[in-house]
Amino acid sequence: MKTLTLTVLFAFVTSLHASPLSDALKAVAEKCTVDLRYASISACPNGEDKAVEKILEKDGTAKSLLDVANAFNSKDAKLSATATSYLYKMKDRLGDMIKNPKLVNGKAVDTLIKGLAQNKTYVSSYASQITTVLATLTKKDAALFKVLDSHPENVTRNDGYKWSMYQGRLRVFDRIKKASADTKKEYLAHAAFSAPEYMYNYTDKEKKVICEWQKKNLEHENARYGGLAARTLVLRCMGAYIDDVLTKAEALHAEGKLEGSPFKESLTNFTFSCKEYMGSAPTGSPEQCARRAALVGQ
Repeated sequence: MKTLTLTVLFAFVTSLHASPLSDALKAVAEKCTVDLRYASISACPNGEDKAVEKILEKDGTAKSLLDVANAFNSKDAKLSATATSYLYKMKDRLGDMIKNPKLVNGKAVDTLIKGLAQNKTYVSSYASQITTVLATLTKKDAALFKVLDSHPENVTRNDGYKWSMYQGRLRVFDRIKKASADTKKEYLAHAAFSAPEYMYNYTDKEKKVICEWQKKNLEHENARYGGLAARTLVLRCMGAYIDDVLTKAEALHAEGKLEGSPFKESLTNFTFSCKEYMGSAPTGSPEQCARRAALVGQ
């Protein structure tokens, strides 16, 4: 009788914590085809996936985050992969929370970090960006990097590092510099040199620190890293830093080494604009654009 009472009580308590979204996520995991590597969802017999999307659209990301995070942290691999699929979509719907971090449920972020630690295979990479952005937004850097640094999946770790400065900014910069010198972990240094590009609207202080660091990296012995530094200087630092990139590119051109070089990517229309585009002013000055044209013919 006592066992029966406890079972009924457990079921009652569990039901109190259930939510329409939690139930909808479980329905997808139970009835749909869920790819455990790529977190893709298909073949839902009764539109279970559409039901989840409807709830997410109605409730918004901030309200929905905890339920999805709990599912992501589930030991049920299929339910976790289901949640991962929706987290990958939710990463592009964080605008309100980024504008107002008070909307972020701290428990949900803690759960995302735990879920990232628990999910040790490739599928975790699809949740790395949203976990990193929200963890750095809420200043849970230490817990995040503890997981990233020990994660067995390189893509998951590297994607986290790549996105860490987006909201972590100078607060995580020392970690980025340290990672940029790593020669053992696959592509970690590449992620570190890329990270400043994912940070926007530099303050004067941030420019002084980050842009000067990337300026030095133009001469990195690994041309790929020098090319990533050039992208940051052209896209985020701008001004006189574009001249530094052009000077390096001109030197490579004079040696016949610009063609095929990673530096040339920083001179494309997508990184170095010389015309107004959708209301945005040109990246370069007329003088800088003339120097660019002499190098790439545009």
